[in-house]
Amino acid sequence: MEVLITGFEPFGDNAANPTQKLVEILSTDYAPSQQNCGQLRTQLLPVSFTRARAQIQLLAAKFHPRVVLCTGLFAKARSLLVERIAVNEQAGADNDGLTLSGGKVDAAGADGLFATIDTARLSDFLAQRGLRTEISWHAGTYVCNTALYTAVQSAGAYGGKAGFLHVPADVDVHALAAALYEWVEAESELAAAGQKARAGRSSTTS
Repeated sequence: MEVLITGFEPFGDNAANPTQKLVEILSTDYAPSQQNCGQLRTQLLPVSFTRARAQIQLLAAKFHPRVVLCTGLFAKARSLLVERIAVNEQAGADNDGLTLSGGKVDAAGADGLFATIDTARLSDFLAQRGLRTEISWHAGTYVCNTALYTAVQSAGAYGGKAGFLHVPADVDVHALAAALYEWVEAESELAAAGQKARAGRSSTTS
């Protein structure tokens, strides 16, 4: 099973973005050759309403990852936040100098989209590994929200799933990278077990 995890570059008053370091660690310390159950891809996204959306759409169309997990910085957060909903709205000034106030992510899209990964399972998984984690109702209206909305749309087009994880500024990125690697393996094992079960049912009814 292929999984795509994305992070963002620094933005605004934030000199660094821990999700940039996160994807760097995942791409070097947890290379695809080390995966037992699938392939892990990573991508650093620009903090740009238009370019982040375009990159996610391109990656989804090219690789068809079964799971897309976008990550981004929420500097004021005190814990990891597993987001449940993306709204069809964009607001704020991005790194391209574009300032939006109430613009749509997709002019023809739904007002909101639920994350399609099992948010409770991800939250519990991270918490069990000592990372303080909460469920959050929606991802705001900045580029992180645009990423989640786009990922749900793009992955949904071929039956994939998508979600978003906001991280605080002081997150232990090495611990988070290790936990997410384990989560990728666990999700891959679940997917493989599901495929095996479906194949077994098919063989008994054919």
